[in-house]
Amino acid sequence: MSLRGAVGLVVLLAVRGTAGGEPFVDAVQSYVLGTGGGGGLAALPGIVLGPPRGGGGLQGGTHVFSLGLGGEIVLAFTDNVVVNGPGADLTVFENAFMVRGTTTQPPFAEPGTVSVSADGTTWVAFPCQAESGPYYPGCAGVYPVFANADDPDAPSPLVPSTAPIETLVGQDPDAFVPPPGSGGDAFDLAAVGLHAIRFVRIQGGARVAGLGGLAGFDLDAVAAVHSVDVAGLPDPDGDGFPTGADGCPTIANPGQRDADHDGIGDACEGCG
Repeated sequence: MSLRGAVGLVVLLAVRGTAGGEPFVDAVQSYVLGTGGGGGLAALPGIVLGPPRGGGGLQGGTHVFSLGLGGEIVLAFTDNVVVNGPGADLTVFENAFMVRGTTTQPPFAEPGTVSVSADGTTWVAFPCQAESGPYYPGCAGVYPVFANADDPDAPSPLVPSTAPIETLVGQDPDAFVPPPGSGGDAFDLAAVGLHAIRFVRIQGGARVAGLGGLAGFDLDAVAAVHSVDVAGLPDPDGDGFPTGADGCPTIANPGQRDADHDGIGDACEGCG
């Protein structure tokens, strides 16, 4: 079957990663290949587990899995739980880059929608303005990736960049200096009213882009900026979120809703 013939192919993996307790996704639960997807398929799941290997501001990384137009992937944190902390809690790394001209131009982007879930059943999507180019507010697959596990001088993947992407435009490409931080697209759990999550779903858009016959969102890695290593921690209410990562440790709340962002789960506040 050709890659283009694999549109709609669903594969269930549930493969664990090898790096216990690290703040990166540990498993690929499932994926759906869209049109033009499949680059990096032979290297799944490892190619999307662990830290990012970005290509910098002016070129895309090659350590990626291409979802294809309309494709999606579901990933899981198993050794740690992503929790709501100050600012961004989660960073998704793709391989977007600033287009080179006489000055740097807006990014070559393949925007995708990021959804998160505490229990793998109920999903909440971060609003993604996939038709609002060139910066596609709220989407992943837009901000270049500066963190690179193969480069000891590269920034930490756990320190999100805060410079607006617009500030990367209009620079001399030969003198381009990445702003501080990891790059990639950062997301705050407070924005969707969740205290903690274990699952991330990325859905590629239908925007026709890509190089070398491939298309769609190209996933490099997903990092938990704020997380709790769950090994050995008690879970007295049995909801899958141990004390220290549970917004309501005495009442089972597998959905981890925290609508008012006060750090106390809705189940403990009688908010439903």
